[in-house]
Amino acid sequence: MTDENNPLPYARVGEICAKAAEMYRHIGYILCRVHSEEAMKPQAAEWRRELLDKFQCSLDEFTNELLEISKNLAGTVAHRMTFDAISSQLEFVDVAEEDDTKGSTSKGSSRKRTSTRKRESKKGGMKVTDGKSNQRRAMGPDILLLEKPTMIRDEEKSISRPAQSDVEDLEEYLAILSKDNSKRINLAKERRTNCSFFDQRCVEFIFMVCDRFHFSPDVRYSTVCLFDTFMLAHIRSLLQYVDENCRTEESFMKDWNTVETKLSSQIVLRVLSCVQIISKISCYATQLNVSSVKNFLQCMGHCYTEEQILKSELRVLKTLDYDVNVQSPLTYVDILLKLVAADVELFDLQSIYDVCLDILSFVFMKRDDIYDSILLDPISGQERKHQIAVLEVDYMLLACGVITSAVELNRDQCNEHSILLSLSKRSSIAVEEMTHFRANVKKWVIKTKQNIRRQESAHRRSTPSKKHINSIQA
Repeated sequence: MTDENNPLPYARVGEICAKAAEMYRHIGYILCRVHSEEAMKPQAAEWRRELLDKFQCSLDEFTNELLEISKNLAGTVAHRMTFDAISSQLEFVDVAEEDDTKGSTSKGSSRKRTSTRKRESKKGGMKVTDGKSNQRRAMGPDILLLEKPTMIRDEEKSISRPAQSDVEDLEEYLAILSKDNSKRINLAKERRTNCSFFDQRCVEFIFMVCDRFHFSPDVRYSTVCLFDTFMLAHIRSLLQYVDENCRTEESFMKDWNTVETKLSSQIVLRVLSCVQIISKISCYATQLNVSSVKNFLQCMGHCYTEEQILKSELRVLKTLDYDVNVQSPLTYVDILLKLVAADVELFDLQSIYDVCLDILSFVFMKRDDIYDSILLDPISGQERKHQIAVLEVDYMLLACGVITSAVELNRDQCNEHSILLSLSKRSSIAVEEMTHFRANVKKWVIKTKQNIRRQESAHRRSTPSKKHINSIQA
């Protein structure tokens, strides 16, 4: 499955992760100074802004390195499969591209689906084929690692219209979720620094791992949330420990350099530990066991003993004080969609839910871009980043935006107006906000499609044709 001239790059993962150390250094600087801000001099504010700018540069470097990991580990496949699943149903994509070119739109234009997507039943899931498998294979031999796993959804995750007796329980649960959402938003507003590991490259890698082990969608989303929560808590605790045991800045930096090097080398292991924990919570019978984790890490060039893997899982649990009951945005989508189904009867619930899964995956991977375009306030710098961070933790808005987007894709099978009104009533979010979210999702789907076309075109131009190769050999 590999080529001697282009071997699988798993042995390079540790080397690539190590380059992320610069990010942790600036995290240490910023959090340490913010912690003691009251004792700082008047010019501290300017100095702090300078550090935040340095941190952003370091974060950009870190995400670029994770993009390299994502490509080498076939994370691009998870991205491409999710995009294809959406694009095959986005009846407005080609029309919107034509409208952008012409500079005008027509509300009454007829829209036809041009997708040739087919679903074939397969043991262990649903295989998505769109007539472009050859293009996927052309992306590199390392992609073959994920040829077998597919976007498993339909058989593992289904949804049904709730009975009238269950509606009251669902409403109570939604009230609890709403309180949790408000609490999460308030915490984000109070937070002075908005660091996050909820990055496209991290998300793609986690999705790839979950797809590799055939986990259901709720595992992938919850794992992303758990990993982000753990890494932030883990870094804070380590930073506090180093800060308390170092009297000078020189000794602090020396000790922190050692800590950050070890941190960066353990990122892949921590991801697998988070997957283990979520898999146990989601479905204990199909949990990710230690031996499977060990084999997977070995394939990626990491050698860990089973004891080390168990200790890593325990480290995650202790750092979070065993509070791993993570509510992912999918929970909000699930409950809201069921309640809307109780209000509006005439629509295909399962069909809309399947599209919701595709759109939610896309939003997870394009999170920063989508939320940056959602924020309309003409502000820049740290204040804008802070407001975006607050928007990103609003899972109620995210769920409504995802459902609204899915409804538009199935408008011929449901009463869009009635569903939006019910959704607005249940979530207390204005219809205008939901449709604005939907418009930005559509915008980034179109941009992503255009980027993929450009990449494929560039790849075809750079790849010599079979006829050209034969002429050279002759």
